[in-house]
Amino acid sequence: MTLHLDRTTSDPPLSATEFTVRGDSAAADVLGTLLHQSGATVTRFPATTGDPAHVDGPASLTITWAGPVSAGVTDEASAQAVCGPMHVHGRSQGSPRGLGLDYCGVAAGVLGGTGLLAALFGGASAVTTSVAQAALLSVSQYLAAAGAPEATTPGPGGPPFVSADGVLFEIEALDPAVWQAFWAGLGVAGRVIGAGWRPFQFRYPTATAPLPAELHEAAGARTFADLVAHAGGTGMSICRLHAPNSAGGPAFELREVGWRGCEVGSASPQDSAPVAPIPSAALPAPAAPIPPAARPAAAAAALPATLPAPAALPVPAARPVPTSQPQPALPLAGLLVLEAGRRVQAPLAAHLLSLLGATVVRVEPPGGDPLRGMPPMCGDTSARWLALNRAKSAVEIDIKNADDRDRLRDLVRTADVFLHNWAPGTAERLGLGADDLAAVNPRLVFVHTSGWAGRLRDAPLGTDFMVQARTGLGALLRPADESPAPSLMTLLDVLGGLLGAYTAVAALLQRQHTGRAVRAESSLLAAAELLMRQANGRPAPGFRRPLLGDGGWVHEGVAVTDDLASLTTDPRFAGAVGLDSAGCPEVLTPWRFR
Repeated sequence: MTLHLDRTTSDPPLSATEFTVRGDSAAADVLGTLLHQSGATVTRFPATTGDPAHVDGPASLTITWAGPVSAGVTDEASAQAVCGPMHVHGRSQGSPRGLGLDYCGVAAGVLGGTGLLAALFGGASAVTTSVAQAALLSVSQYLAAAGAPEATTPGPGGPPFVSADGVLFEIEALDPAVWQAFWAGLGVAGRVIGAGWRPFQFRYPTATAPLPAELHEAAGARTFADLVAHAGGTGMSICRLHAPNSAGGPAFELREVGWRGCEVGSASPQDSAPVAPIPSAALPAPAAPIPPAARPAAAAAALPATLPAPAALPVPAARPVPTSQPQPALPLAGLLVLEAGRRVQAPLAAHLLSLLGATVVRVEPPGGDPLRGMPPMCGDTSARWLALNRAKSAVEIDIKNADDRDRLRDLVRTADVFLHNWAPGTAERLGLGADDLAAVNPRLVFVHTSGWAGRLRDAPLGTDFMVQARTGLGALLRPADESPAPSLMTLLDVLGGLLGAYTAVAALLQRQHTGRAVRAESSLLAAAELLMRQANGRPAPGFRRPLLGDGGWVHEGVAVTDDLASLTTDPRFAGAVGLDSAGCPEVLTPWRFR
């Protein structure tokens, strides 16, 4: 990763700041990278303690392995085993599997870096977090769902598909009509198409997708070129699994609105040279979209022309969100974040800002976010939705309506951060881009958490599994004796959310220095590249593969957690996992400041 900076306008947020990073872990490597890209002078040293990373500078950061989790977390493999990633990653294969890269360590590096920048912003002198807490945060959606009264987990299965000429590939559709048209054109019966839509869409929240065998068979009857041509006519996004691409880009980008320079980590668009598809290995062999569960109707909250100060912003009574989190003085206390996000990436970024003390108000469509009704439920709200959105309030705004866009601009007048993950160009087309909103609030931090950051020509849909396929990450997650495949655990959505929070805090520091509005962007592509920095070819056969013993699954003497719901009653996790007031499992604040 490289740093490109035009110093004729302004310096990046950590310019003239020096840090010493100690450690040999993935967490230490990520910290060094992020701090450097934020403008700091970084000196690296080997570890002097057993901790994976320690940073000294204007504020200090310590990342331990276990933190408050007293369950034997001593390295990456044990963090994956004990805290849930092995279980979730292995769901699509029917048994726990370790991730082939040091995912928990990378996540801890981004999480720790976010806490460090927040400490600098809020005047704290030190912050601590752990790899175990990052691992738990990575499975927080699955943990919440596992603890819901009606929790169920589908059986194993899922993409990728294999064409007649042996190309492994992924597909993506967000619209059931696209799904229907693609498979109907391949001669698949309507009942099979309908039966496949639900598990395909639910692979995001469940990490598995037991698709009908007829879908794999239909895909395997056509060459990849034929499938690409057919997909183009139906709106289906299709992407072969690429070999790993070592080209790295920026982890994030900051620009002062209205200035040509002050661009941290800018890179020219790249498409990479065509990459040969990975040869296939033997793979085992619609209805309407799932309606949201019934929930009380809530009228859109009326917004005054001028909103009160952020601390006084009302929480709409129609949208209570339970939380058990304490509310001490935190680095971002007093800041107002407006979040217009869907699914995981942007909501998780805003959730982390909330845990750092910010007040977060979600901008939801008329009728509210339909994902509030996604089963399983805790009370009248989706458990998975709560994992990312508890402690936020919400207003309903139709961004396609001119009057409602004016209401959103009124909200922006007193906001500190506007964070969204709309499709590229949507904000600008609606007059809600960074320049437009800076005209309303000249100190606004505008954050876009995107899929590709505009860096890839002819990119497929910028969703987690498509980014895993296109970057070659899917080939690095499984050992060499298994077929390459993206993980159905939302690795990049989560890491992209962590990176989005880091980017937002970095932009707040930039604004603190300059007093001007900042446009910032992070992406799933950047998250993939950050994770792939740790790669050294495909993992060896059997790498991090647990064994089944009389007492359950075990990896290198460490028991593998295969029941996430049990963590809420396990005293070893009491300092990291709890229950909110609705009885929904939650991962507690992962930082401690002093």
